[in-house]
Parts: sequence; C-alpha cells; structure tokens
Amino acid sequence: MFKTSTIGIRTPDPHHSQIKLLESLLSWATNCGFSHSHTRRLLELGLQKRAFTCQNLEQDKLILLNLLHTFNSLLTTFSTNQNSHKLSEESALLITVTHPNNLFKAQQLARLVIYLEQRGFSQDMIYRYIQNPHSMENEEVAKFLNDLMTPAGTVHQVSPMNFPSSKSLSMKYPEK
Repeated sequence: MFKTSTIGIRTPDPHHSQIKLLESLLSWATNCGFSHSHTRRLLELGLQKRAFTCQNLEQDKLILLNLLHTFNSLLTTFSTNQNSHKLSEESALLITVTHPNNLFKAQQLARLVIYLEQRGFSQDMIYRYIQNPHSMENEEVAKFLNDLMTPAGTVHQVSPMNFPSSKSLSMKYPEK
C-alpha cells in the first residue's frame, strides 16, 4: 500500500506495513498452536505499551513468544482448580504486558490482583491499577495496600545487632 503525499510523491504507508507485520505475527503464533484471540489481544495491548518494534519480524516474534509464555504461565499457575479464586484471562493479559520480561513480578502482581478481587475491589478499578499503579485514580487501592503494609498503632523496635567484642575475638579457643 502506498500513500500519496501532498506534493504527489508515493511513499509506503507505515500504518499498512505495521498491519501486515501484526497479521504475520498473529498467523505465526496461531500456526504454532497459540490461541488466536489471546494472541490478538496481546498484540493489541503490546502495541499500546510499545512492546513491539514493528520493524523486525524475527525480533517481534521473540517478544510475542515471551508474552505468550508469560500469559500461559499465569493462567496455568493461577487458574487451576487448586486455587479457590482464579485469575481472569483479562487480568492475565494486562499483567503480561505490564511485566513482559519478568515472570516473577508478573506472578507477584497476579497474587495481588486475586487478593484485591477477594477484598471486593471492582474489576475496573483493578484493571486501572494494573495499567497505571501510580495514577491518582488508584488512590483507594494505594491506600488499601499502604494500610496492609503498616498496621495502625504498630511501632517496630529495632535493636542493635550484637557484634562480638574485640575481646571475644582475641580469645583463643581451647585445644582439643
């Protein structure tokens, strides 16, 4: 696809090449056995977070493969029958693009999301928190989490460490 500029020069339409690249990635992932709908949603969310280069197909395949791996790991870990409260697919998708290169952090956030759901926070509020935890819109969640970290009226006393004195260091141990 070409786009004609205002002075009559035909140039490749960058939007068209991006669409072709995304179609290639979607086709590749579904041919590898990944869910079409999950892959499409990860591509959409990944574009919003600028996770893809949209210039190098092989590099974007690796990025997408990493996202799919993280997403599937979250679903496997937190959506099994062993868990009393399951992680929703939408939460897993959002968490995946929030921490695309760190499965440990993604799992921590998944645990937090499940905890917030169990405490009655709405899906909408949780999704806004996942996408931008420092936003002022998330003040209620932030206050709740802060209250969890520092219980009211609790004072922590830290005692100095007991280092051995120089006298005890210079003492000789009895011979056996």
